[in-house]
Amino acid sequence: MDTDLYRKQYDFELDQRAHLGSSVNIPITAATFLFGSVVALTMSHRHAVDALSVTFGALVGLALVFLALAIYFIFRSLLGYTYEKLQPLSLLRAHHGQLVVWHQSNGSTEEAANADFDAFLRERISDAADRNDANNIARSDYVYRATFSISLGAIFICSSSLFFLHQSLDSRVEPTQVRVVGDVHVVKGVKEKE
Repeated sequence: MDTDLYRKQYDFELDQRAHLGSSVNIPITAATFLFGSVVALTMSHRHAVDALSVTFGALVGLALVFLALAIYFIFRSLLGYTYEKLQPLSLLRAHHGQLVVWHQSNGSTEEAANADFDAFLRERISDAADRNDANNIARSDYVYRATFSISLGAIFICSSSLFFLHQSLDSRVEPTQVRVVGDVHVVKGVKEKE
C-alpha cells in the first residue's frame, strides 16, 4: 500500500489537533460573555420574595449550571490528551541502516531492507494516526458539548432577562420624604441655608 496515504492521514490528524485547539476560543469567549451577563442581570435585579423574582432566580440558576458544564467540557477538550508523533529522523535513519546491515549479512538485498523499512514506517504512521484520530474525536465531542451547553445557558439567560425587563418597566419609584431644618432663602435661583 502507498505510504503517502498513511502520511496524509497522519498529517491530517495533526492538523485537526491544531484546529481543535483554536476552535475552543469561541466557546470560551461566549461563556465569558454569558457569565458577565448573568452577573450584570443579577446585580441590577431587585431581589424580593415574589413569584417573578423566584422564577428569575431559577432561570439564572439553570443558566449557571449549563455554563459551569460548558467550562467543564472546555477543559476536558483541552487537557489529558497525548498525541503520538513519529520518531526523530535520526532514529529512523539509524533503524534503516540497521535493517540494511541485517539483510546484507543474511544474504538478502538492500531492496528487501527498504521494503521492510517501508512496512515498519507505515505501521508506525498508522498507529500514530489511529491514536491521534481517537484523541481528535474525543476532543471534538467535548467542544460540541461545550457549545451545546452554552446555547442552553444563553436560552435561560435570555428568558431571565425577560423577567428583569418586566421588573424594570414595572418598577415604581418610592416617594422620599425630605425634612428641611432651618430657613431656606432663594437668591437668583440658588438656594441658600441661613
